[in-house]
Amino acid sequence: MNSTLLWIALTPWIAMAGPPTEEGKPEEIRARVERRMHLIRLVELSDSLGLSDDKAMRIEKIMVQFDERRAKLRESTQEARKTLKKAADGDKAAQTQIDQAVDQLINARRAMVDIERDTYQAISKELTPEQRAKFVLFISEFRHRMESVAHSVHERMGGSGPGGE
Repeated sequence: MNSTLLWIALTPWIAMAGPPTEEGKPEEIRARVERRMHLIRLVELSDSLGLSDDKAMRIEKIMVQFDERRAKLRESTQEARKTLKKAADGDKAAQTQIDQAVDQLINARRAMVDIERDTYQAISKELTPEQRAKFVLFISEFRHRMESVAHSVHERMGGSGPGGE
């Protein structure tokens, strides 16, 4: 895939994703960032794996479905993280719920591993063995970069540590 052509084709979509600012409600900011992240991932994945436009779009569509599952799972752990933060800050009522919160987080981690396996299995059907290996390496590095960016944005917006609001 010619990344220059893809960038030209995606320019209107990138513009619709919004300018790279941190203005607005947290939900709006998160949505803009996610749209940008998906577009960047599409281009970089296509380049890294040498995909055709059609195959890149099919894979991105699969990945978005699994992204949605991951997002729901992350949301489901927010209460457990808040409980642990309160317990760590000395809240006696929250301290009685530590084991339940930890169990919830462990179960979510297991479910996340299942989602990762399902993602790989769904996408690997579209790829050659070489592309599958490149995909695993790419997605690991890409997620690491995106987590770093998210952490940086979170701190600039005044966020606290894990589980903070």
